[in-house]
Amino acid sequence: PMILCVLVMLDVQSGGCWPWGYPDPPPPPPDKVVCDTWDSDCDCLSYATETNAKNGPHGFNPAYANPNESEASGSACGTSPVTPESPAVGTLVNGINLTDTGTGYYHYPGTEGFNDIDDWRTEALLWVIESGGRRFSDEYSGYRFGVGDLSLQNGGVFCWWESGIQKCHTCHQNGRDADIRYFHTDGAEEELDLTTQEGRDHYSVERSMDVLWALILAGEEDCGSRIVLIYVGTESRIQCPEGGCTTYELYQRADHNNHMHIQIADPDD
Repeated sequence: PMILCVLVMLDVQSGGCWPWGYPDPPPPPPDKVVCDTWDSDCDCLSYATETNAKNGPHGFNPAYANPNESEASGSACGTSPVTPESPAVGTLVNGINLTDTGTGYYHYPGTEGFNDIDDWRTEALLWVIESGGRRFSDEYSGYRFGVGDLSLQNGGVFCWWESGIQKCHTCHQNGRDADIRYFHTDGAEEELDLTTQEGRDHYSVERSMDVLWALILAGEEDCGSRIVLIYVGTESRIQCPEGGCTTYELYQRADHNNHMHIQIADPDD
């Protein structure tokens, strides 16, 4: 006989009763039978992401493993200079919204007029940011790093107005890029401009490098895709570690003295 279940789920790991519209859950991955507390269904998506209202159309259910449906189509970066009339070279399919605050990170409005619509990305980049935040929090409990522009919900050319001037990202077109703030010596969650004396006086190169290292390790050892490209400012004093940048490229650029930039490998390759 059919058993009707209302508002109650029993035995979430092995099946039992489930809300209408959801299939029985798959078994946990064989190499990860005991799930982490932030990921009770072993799919590398945090509870915060799965319950984020902006991700409602995905139909995420925190009780069972959800499939990865996001796709980075085309290229992340166009040919510089990118203008509003430039053809889109990349799109983001089934992009996932980054929850504004999480363990070890916070989202800040990266560009004027784009508060909370600039924070869409592939599932693989989500994993890198969330896992990197947990790694950073383990090292510096109580502190968070800032995440700025990611991509628009459907990807494509990303432009904005700043002090009356229209600017466009060269990259950020298909959910693989993220801007990261430099870290304050006192952990203040504010922008630093390394071209100013005040910015340099409050800048911690060590902790900024620790932020990058947490993200690099998250991509290489946890869920997600590895970081393949990093931009830092000419005043950042950030260089490749001893032995070189073996798994990613790092460039110093004059237009990145108020933020760092990471790009992950195409998760669809």
